[in-house]
Parts: sequence; structure tokens; C-alpha cells
Amino acid sequence: MKTKIFILITVLSAFSFSQSFYYIPEHFNEPAVIKDPDGYTNMRSGENSDFPVIDTIQESELFYCNYSESSDWIKVKKCEGDSGYVHKSRIQLIKNMSKQEIHKLFKSVFAKESELFYYHLLKLSSQAKRIEMEKYSEQILNPLLNILPVYISTTKDTALFQDFLDIINLEKHSADELPSFVLGQIYIENPDFTLESVSLKYTPQLHEALNWGFKNITSEKEKQINNYSTLKDKLANLKELKYPPIIPKCADIAVNSLYLWDRNSVEEMLGCDIHWEYQDDDIFPHYCVSNRDQTQFLTLIFHPGSIKNEFSECVISYQPPEEQIHTLGFIEEFETLKNIQLGTKKDELLSLLGYPHNETSINDTTRVQYKIDNLKDSDFLKFYYTPIYYGNYTFAKDRLIQIQFGFEYP
Repeated sequence: MKTKIFILITVLSAFSFSQSFYYIPEHFNEPAVIKDPDGYTNMRSGENSDFPVIDTIQESELFYCNYSESSDWIKVKKCEGDSGYVHKSRIQLIKNMSKQEIHKLFKSVFAKESELFYYHLLKLSSQAKRIEMEKYSEQILNPLLNILPVYISTTKDTALFQDFLDIINLEKHSADELPSFVLGQIYIENPDFTLESVSLKYTPQLHEALNWGFKNITSEKEKQINNYSTLKDKLANLKELKYPPIIPKCADIAVNSLYLWDRNSVEEMLGCDIHWEYQDDDIFPHYCVSNRDQTQFLTLIFHPGSIKNEFSECVISYQPPEEQIHTLGFIEEFETLKNIQLGTKKDELLSLLGYPHNETSINDTTRVQYKIDNLKDSDFLKFYYTPIYYGNYTFAKDRLIQIQFGFEYP
């Protein structure tokens, strides 16, 4: 479920708030979290403990309240839920929290969100764990993100902002647009700080999120933003990287200047209007091209949730596919970034890619397999924020007859 976005100009005393994502429902004047050693607080239907419990508010869950020093029971409203009453002793107003307390609050939420997403990406999560992940994002993370632009603008908390960028990278395939919108708002208020931080954590998806967030935050508001043209130009000048600075020896990421997860390289060579093929028995949509004399065939495989024209896997083969084939008259042979072609000998491949993860032989056919799956420790995988890279190379009579590499669908 996508979180609603609310932008409100407000002033709160703890920080110098300007434009922010604070959404304060009507009749509720303060954002807050609970302070309860049990990790949750009951929300009741009336103003004393005799009234029934109608819901609970969890630790780190942002909510809004109609706060009054003269009342013991405070009316509160959850971001995605009902309203009720909580005892004043269990309420911690955001405006009264120190920088260190807010930093700790965000840090714990980002750490939990990352843990849940790592389980999901590494395919270790059960159905119950996936439900927990979705609930945590909707109930805890997203409401708290509403106050992040204000906090970052006031504190320039570099370490925490880097953690937030990690969350955006992890959630590449998520349909939730709020993190991108929050990033766009932070950029508007702190352009140089944001660009410097993004450069340090650069990934293609982070670049895309920043562009998307800025575009949507400023849509139809260009004239209201005094430095809009400057902001747009600075963002356009952010250096775009097609691939990580260091590529592992066993990894290959391109074929004839077509790069994995790089739509620009695809559109430069194949055009913007790519019509995918998708049969009933296919797992993913794909696009097939041949070399000049139609003796070699390249299939680009696209994953659901990826940006348009970004392919995640590719296959090079002598065997023509059944689908429609588009001939590339300017390509004589398909060749990967590591200078591997069909017809390459096995010893030549091993000298280029190193010792394989696995090797199997059936009759005259041998398959050599490579794999990278250490997401937490691999800068290469973190650049793409995908859990597994693979490379499969099939030989017949010591000659390469099929090349397949890319990222497994998470």
C-alpha cells in the first residue's frame, strides 16, 4: 500500500521548521512517539483506564496528538488508523526530543527495516516475515519519514542520511514512492549536502530516486521555488555511473555497450520504444536481437518492478529464439565487457573470469558457473542492491556455445 504524501508549512519550536512532510490531522497539533518500557502503549476509547483498549501504539511509531498540559489523557490519532486516548505519561513529543534522541529513534528504525529487507532479498523470509516487513514499513518507517526532511535540514546528520540512502537502495523494487519524495524534499532544502551524500553512496537506483522525487515534489510548483533552475541544473550535472568502480573478476555486466540495469545504454542502441515479447510460459518479458548475418542471438531479460528498458539478465547463443528477432546490422559479433565471445575456448574463459563456483558435464557439453551472493560484504552487489549475480557459460567440444549472466530476481 502506498503511503499518502502531505506537505504542510508549519513551525515547531524544537527546530527551525520550514516546508516539511509533517502532516498534522485536523484537531491534532503535535507529532509524537511513545515512551513505555513495555515497548507499546494501549490506546483507549475514553479518557481513563476504565475504557476499553481499542488499539495499541508500538515503540518508534509516529502518531499525532491534541496535547494539553492540563489534561492527563490525551487524544491521539495513528497515521494509518483510528483515534483514541493515551495517558500523558506515555507520550513523548517530537519537539521536546533532543537531536541525540531523534537520531537514535531513526537509527533503530532504519536498522530494523534493513534487517527485514535483507531477509527478503536473500530469500530467507517466510510468509509471516514478509507480512511483518510490509507492516513495519507502513506502520513504523513511513510515518517517521515524514519528519526526516526537517531533521536533516536542521542537523545535517550525515551518518543518518547515509543510512536513509541505504534504505532507498535496498527497496529498489518497492512500489512505495515516499522515500523518493522525501529524498527530493531534502534535496530542495539542502542541495549541496544531498548531492555530496548521494555521490558517496552512488547507485543507479539512488540517482533515479533523486530525479523522481525532485520531479514529483516540484511538479507544477516550479515558479514557487526561487532557485528551481539552479536545483534542476545541479541535479542534471550529477555524474551518472553505468557500473561500479570495481568489478569482480568473475562478473560480466555488458554486451556490446548494453549494460545491465542501465536504460540509457539500451535506449542509445535500441531506441526508447522497445516492445517486449512475453509468452504464456515465459517467466519474464524479453527482447531478442541478432547480429548482422543472424548467426548469433542476444536476448535481454527484464524483471518486474525495474525501470523501463533496464534489463537484468542476458543470453547470447547460436540458437535462434522462437520470438520476433530484431537484426542489428552494425554488430558483427556479440562480445561482453570481459571480451568473451561465442567460440571462446574454456581455458581462455577461465583465464578471464577465474576459478568457477561450479562445473558440470553431460556427454560433450560442459557448463561453467560463477556466483556472487554475499550482499552485505560485496560492494559490487551493493551498487546494484541485488542479492545474487550469476554467470553460466556452456561449452561443446571446448568451444563456448552459450553465455548467460545477470542478476537473479529477488
